[in-house]
Amino acid sequence: MDSLRVLVADDSAAVRESLTECLSAERDLQIVGHAADGHEALRLAERLRPDVLLLDNSMPGVSGLEVARTLRRSQPQIAIIMYTADATCRLSAIAAGASAVMTKDEPIAELVQNIRSLPKVRAKRALADR
Repeated sequence: MDSLRVLVADDSAAVRESLTECLSAERDLQIVGHAADGHEALRLAERLRPDVLLLDNSMPGVSGLEVARTLRRSQPQIAIIMYTADATCRLSAIAAGASAVMTKDEPIAELVQNIRSLPKVRAKRALADR
């Protein structure tokens, strides 16, 4: 199966770098880009067409919630994981189009497991296995 293409969008360079380092160690995950703000996340999602977007809620310019709402309309095939320090945004994130919400204090192994278990990701894998 092809690698799952992941776009990381977080205003913290340390978070982007850490996620890239950890997720790149997984054979089936490929980091295709990084965004430091909401506008860049939207531009890169349009250009790169990732399978998964790891998206911080608190982003400069355009919030993560607004990014999720926009992508739900324009690119519903992208699975979005809201990856945030604010656990209180869970319901808003799901309503905006996120497939899952994870807090930044959860282990990376759980993030990897969630990426692989997303319904849209499972559907892509099923098509590739045919």
